[in-house]
Amino acid sequence: MGEICYDDLLGILLESNSKKIKEGEVGMSMDEVIEECKLFYIAGSETTSNLIVWTMVCLSLHQEWQIKARQEILQVFGTGELHFEGLKHLKIITMILNEVLRLYPPAVMVIRATVKETKLGDMMIP
Repeated sequence: MGEICYDDLLGILLESNSKKIKEGEVGMSMDEVIEECKLFYIAGSETTSNLIVWTMVCLSLHQEWQIKARQEILQVFGTGELHFEGLKHLKIITMILNEVLRLYPPAVMVIRATVKETKLGDMMIP
């Protein structure tokens, strides 16, 4: 419709692409935009599912932390519905998630190297 919404990843991607095209540079094709969206979706769901599975494994092995986490949830939210504002008060849950991420990072370190001199924007990469 020609209107760009700037409050999400797709809107930011389309805005950036539109600026490049208006400046006379080569922008992304619609297929490339779609592929970028797929990449973010798949990478996001894969890493999130890995975090959840490893957290459940760790909590099942260390049930004392499972009890502490359950007590903290009950203390912050009670028996009512969970709400976004309460998440910042979950200190033990945050500690558990950070420890799981430290022990089992969702992505291995990727080392990239160029095989030939490459121009990336205004930069030359040897």
